[in-house]
Amino acid sequence: MLTQSQIDARRSGLGGSDAARLLTGKAWEVWAEKTGVREDGGIQETEPMRWGNILEPVVAGEFSRRIGLELLELPADYTYRDPVRPWMLAHPDRLIVGRDAGLEVKVVGHPRDEEWGDPQDARPLVPLRFHIQCAHYMACFQAREWWLAALFLGVELKIYRIPREPVLEELLIHKEERFWKDNVLEGCPPIGEPGGSAWMTRRHPQDDGSILRSCPESERWAKQLAAVKLAGKVLGNRQDVLESRFKNAMGSAGLLKGDGWQVSWKNDTNTNGHGTTRRFLFSHPMLKRKGISNGD
Repeated sequence: MLTQSQIDARRSGLGGSDAARLLTGKAWEVWAEKTGVREDGGIQETEPMRWGNILEPVVAGEFSRRIGLELLELPADYTYRDPVRPWMLAHPDRLIVGRDAGLEVKVVGHPRDEEWGDPQDARPLVPLRFHIQCAHYMACFQAREWWLAALFLGVELKIYRIPREPVLEELLIHKEERFWKDNVLEGCPPIGEPGGSAWMTRRHPQDDGSILRSCPESERWAKQLAAVKLAGKVLGNRQDVLESRFKNAMGSAGLLKGDGWQVSWKNDTNTNGHGTTRRFLFSHPMLKRKGISNGD
């Protein structure tokens, strides 16, 4: 478990795992942790995390033996801050002595074959979240490469060499900078990112029965959401983004009424009679003409 000082340090910038979540649809989680909305800092040790920490030195030692490279382990309480981009933090598993490189260790429980390629490839395929994490570290340390040692099911070790990619790095730095400055420092939720609808439901679990009237902005959202629902699952992420905008605007209100349309986000008792959550329903003339119900 992290100490309060470690949690505070991590809240002061974006680390490698933060960057990975930011670019894989979990910007809301990162925002909640960095702004203190989530008071525990979001760091709660799970069983996989615990075993990953236990096995990390074993995997790192075997990597060093196989590849013949000396490793440097940073102190547990040390966090590197990029001198040029101070919102970029890093605490890599290991640095490689005498080379512009580092090592990331992963203990993989149930690997998906489509996410892992041949370690011998010049640009090997690894899960996107791990690739982004390594790219973040390379940007921080100006490294030429980063190694990934993955232990599969506790019985097979594969070692991947990931080269630095300027195009990916430029995209990553831009995304992190805009998120940090526009969302974290300004305290503004990342409304345009997927995942917001579920997050808003957790933040506002109950409605207070109040009714809101629409504004020009919510009228535009309503037209867009109706069009997205007509398009079906192909625009699922866009639907999540629009629903999160409505939920953010409504807060604890149970009803938002517009010009011929309405959004209901009211308390709904579970079918087993235990517990209450909020159910999001959207009605619009465009949907009614196509026979699409509120909950579709």
